[in-house]
Parts: sequence; structure tokens; C-alpha cells
Amino acid sequence: MEITNIANQIGISPRNEMDEFIKKHLLVQTDNGAYAVNKVRVRMAVASLDFDLLYKLLVHLDRLGLTLQRVFMEAQLNPLYFGQEDMLYARLIVSDELVKFSDLILY
Repeated sequence: MEITNIANQIGISPRNEMDEFIKKHLLVQTDNGAYAVNKVRVRMAVASLDFDLLYKLLVHLDRLGLTLQRVFMEAQLNPLYFGQEDMLYARLIVSDELVKFSDLILY
């Protein structure tokens, strides 16, 4: 399932507390009524959430099929903007060494 489909599913019908959190803090409703991930909100969440809540969020995303590798590939990031550490993580993701967010947490 595409990220946009999962975002819509969560936005329209959240199934649990974490879906409610995602809807409230990470999604925005577009003019046509669809839900989309707000990249700024996601960046702020990663930077500011306490570790336990961030961990629960990332594991929940893994369960939904929104793995680290999938999000990375769909984001189509420009490696010209990557620093040395960013390139290391990008290589680990592309080489299947880091697939899920839980892999990243344990790395």
C-alpha cells in the first residue's frame, strides 16, 4: 500500500491511539479532503518527541508497512544534500542492512 493510501486510511478512520496521534500531529487534510503527511511536522516530531514515544511511533510505522527503507526510497532525496553520516545511513538502507525503523533504533 502506498504511503498516501495509508495516510488517508489513518486520517479517515484511525484504529488506535497511535493512529490518532499520527492524524493529529503528522497529517494534514488537503483541499480535496485527502490526508497527506506533513514533512515539517514529521521532522519536528523526530527532533522533539521523547525517545519512548518516538520509538512507539516508529515501530507502529513498521507494522503499517511504512518501513524506513520504503519511506527513504519514496522520498527520493537528493544525495547532494547529504553529509558524511547521512551517506552512511543511505548506503545501509540501500544495501538492506537497515530496512525497518526498528533496525535503525538498534543500530
